[in-house]
Amino acid sequence: MSRWSILFNKEWLESRRNFKLLWLPIVFILLGITQPLITFYMPQILQAAGGLPEGVNFTFPELTGAQVMASTLSEQFDQLGLFIIIISMMGVVSGDKNSGMLSFMLTRSTSLTEYLSSKWLAQAIIVIISIIAGCMASYYYIDYLYSSIPFTSLLLGIGIYLVWCLFIFTFTMALSAILGKNAAVAFLSMVVLIVLKVATVLREEVQMFNPAYLTNHAVNMITQGETLSSFAPTVVVTVLLMLILMLLTRTYLSKKELVSM
Repeated sequence: MSRWSILFNKEWLESRRNFKLLWLPIVFILLGITQPLITFYMPQILQAAGGLPEGVNFTFPELTGAQVMASTLSEQFDQLGLFIIIISMMGVVSGDKNSGMLSFMLTRSTSLTEYLSSKWLAQAIIVIISIIAGCMASYYYIDYLYSSIPFTSLLLGIGIYLVWCLFIFTFTMALSAILGKNAAVAFLSMVVLIVLKVATVLREEVQMFNPAYLTNHAVNMITQGETLSSFAPTVVVTVLLMLILMLLTRTYLSKKELVSM
């Protein structure tokens, strides 16, 4: 078995032992079913809470299944969901650094490329599983309570959204390698997440440089069956940014960890 396979299996085993492979998908499943259930039963919820104030008339719009799925991504996942991913991944590298495990592995002829790539892939698989599990749970209730969604458009939309989620994870992992404090990693990652989301209201011409705009592309794919303009450049820029982040992480660790050994 190669060193890379050993490192990957080690990362996977740790995720099983700390139950990340279990609780993170469960969290996204709960988030996924929350949106369609609350949206569908909101009139009954308001009625049970005493109804609207006297003189206030409000008619709930008729929503399609695609619109509810789009709100699941843009509201539940893009807000609370991504924050949870950041918190779950904030110590992915800093934990090994602080415990001395990273230095120990590097003294055993393990390269930083093997270490980072195996860790990234193992954790990325968990993120992907969690997002897909949440989307499928949401899809089940949406199909039952609302209307069906073209499955091809749904899968393409989820695939587009996953690229954005992987970018946030990669950024958090890079900060985890650079910073020693998990709280600082989480804070800075959330700040960048919020800034990128706020920037999506700017002119569409500049959104090709904004990975957060992939949520808009995913939503449009699910609701309209096509992406917005500048989709391909946005994906290319996002993937390049992830590669640059991994390269910078490797360069930083090579100067800090290898030199100190």
